[in-house]
Amino acid sequence: MAEFIKVDALGDACPLPVVKAKKAISELQGAGQVEVLVDNEIAVQNLTKMAQQKCYQYSAEKLEERKYRVLFTLGEAADAPAEQAPVCVPDARTDTVVAISAAVMGDGSEELGKTLLKAFVFALTQQDKLPKTILFYNGGTHLTCAGSPMLDDLKALEAEGLKAGLTQAEMDKMSLSELQKAVDKAKNKTEIEKTIADIKVLNPNATGSNGTALSDMTLDELKALLSALQQERATLEASAKAAGMTADEIKKYPSNAALQQAINEKQKAQREDLIKQIQKYDPSYDGSNKTLEQLVADLKAKQEAEQQKQNLINEIKTYDSNYDGTGKTLEQLQSDLAAAKEKKQRTDLIAEIQKYDPSYTGDGKSLSELQADLDAKKAANEEQQQKDALIAEIKKLKSDYNGEGKTLDQLRADLAALQQQSSGGEEQNPASESGETPTP
Repeated sequence: MAEFIKVDALGDACPLPVVKAKKAISELQGAGQVEVLVDNEIAVQNLTKMAQQKCYQYSAEKLEERKYRVLFTLGEAADAPAEQAPVCVPDARTDTVVAISAAVMGDGSEELGKTLLKAFVFALTQQDKLPKTILFYNGGTHLTCAGSPMLDDLKALEAEGLKAGLTQAEMDKMSLSELQKAVDKAKNKTEIEKTIADIKVLNPNATGSNGTALSDMTLDELKALLSALQQERATLEASAKAAGMTADEIKKYPSNAALQQAINEKQKAQREDLIKQIQKYDPSYDGSNKTLEQLVADLKAKQEAEQQKQNLINEIKTYDSNYDGTGKTLEQLQSDLAAAKEKKQRTDLIAEIQKYDPSYTGDGKSLSELQADLDAKKAANEEQQQKDALIAEIKKLKSDYNGEGKTLDQLRADLAALQQQSSGGEEQNPASESGETPTP
């Protein structure tokens, strides 16, 4: 059966209704309902605002004049939302100093001022983190004397400490912030011990800032330290995988320091192997001051350069099968290739020219000069072929014709004259041996 708790906050000023509601909700064992009765609309608004912030189901109704009912309905996960400061209570953080200079809060009704200030101090004692110091001065000093209505509220924190296992003598020596830390430590003993154990796995010699012992740190401080060590671990595991370590190998080194050392040794072996490989191409290579990434890049560059050199040697050997490029630099091989190509071009050009002029040598001539000679030989040969063809045509008409020494134009004129004569036109004589124009 769901539990039902009723809270009477009639006559209580803000934030007491909210504080009482929070306390009742925390006492629920699983699902249940908490009913809060208040006498003003401001309290209703503060209670419903708290419910909205914590995602509680709620309803609010006015029962009669100056009497309101706010009902919270909670499931099994009633304790899920993260704890927040009570509505309309000042933010009281660990390093906060609260100064109280009077016995009342605000101006106007003295009775109301006393009620509000008492509610304010009570609310401070209900915070998850207490102020570092509460400073009473001037009229506020009377509140710390015997008979003060807020002494019970200040002693409430001491009571909380006693529940957590602290002695009165221990608490008397503590400031408010020290007492808060001690209470938290005692309440969270199991979780603190587990967090410390997890920290020591990753760093057996871990301490807090300024060398604080783990046993003297709060749960929040320990969690922050553990989170930092876990992030460091994730980075190290990524580096270990990049260095070629398997998941099983990484598990052999549970502490961050041990894993870092294993990574260093792995990378050292990789560095030595990379340097040896590079020195096969460059015996004078010194990679002692280079990173692993730089060594990998240098090896790749050396391998690419060596492959380029081999490609050049292979190409040169297509021109000179006996070529040996051992020990030559890339620039020397490129120069040798250019020379081999030029030599081949010279040989080919001279061979082409010698088809027209067997006695041609081409000694001392450049490639452009050889090309010009070849073009000239080709043109002369083509012209001679045309002459031979014309002479052959003329001899069909005049068998004893001798066209030696004549130009193409002269041969064409002689052929035209003979063709006209043979067709019955005006008789003309072919050009003379000297090359003159034929006469009738």
